Amino acid sequence: MKFFAVIFFALPFCACSWIHEESMIPLFLYVAMSLVTFVLYAIDKHAAKVNGEAEALAGIVAGNYGDHHADSHHQPDSHHQPDSAGNNADACHHPDSHDNRGTVAAKKSSRVPEKILHLCEFAFGFPGAILGQIALHHKSSKKPYQVVFWLIVVVHVAAWTWFFSLPEGTLLWRGGGNFGAVADFFGGTLRSVGLE
Repeated sequence: MKFFAVIFFALPFCACSWIHEESMIPLFLYVAMSLVTFVLYAIDKHAAKVNGEAEALAGIVAGNYGDHHADSHHQPDSHHQPDSAGNNADACHHPDSHDNRGTVAAKKSSRVPEKILHLCEFAFGFPGAILGQIALHHKSSKKPYQVVFWLIVVVHVAAWTWFFSLPEGTLLWRGGGNFGAVADFFGGTLRSVGLE
């Protein structure tokens, strides 16, 4: 799989190098959006790691509180006597049950929505996504995500295939004419999948 990923990573840059004398816009878009997409992958990876640690801490806190609560039924002492209102003070408040839960909630970090990642991948950033999946080991094993991601790659490959299949006289983006056609193609695809 990594072999094919490397091929698809290099494909758009090879295509851009073929037409660089006529237009540098596609190369700029691929480089810029790939960088943006890779950074978003890194941010989402970090947020997932932080949230995983916070959830693990929440499990430890819940386990400690459960053990303490179970022991309170078997080892009565002065700390578990009812207060003036007849309530068990320990049952109403335990430092682990509230204060630490607040700490756990504060540790959680916001994830980057998958829709944003896919939008950046579609907007010329899929090479950066391939790099992020290989280097960061992020989103590479989530099948529903991978299905959408590789559909985006196929759309780009199809667009370049169509572009280079044009008659020889119109192969290059002279005057921006063919670039406009490619832009229309991508714009129509965006509208069809509801991302625009």
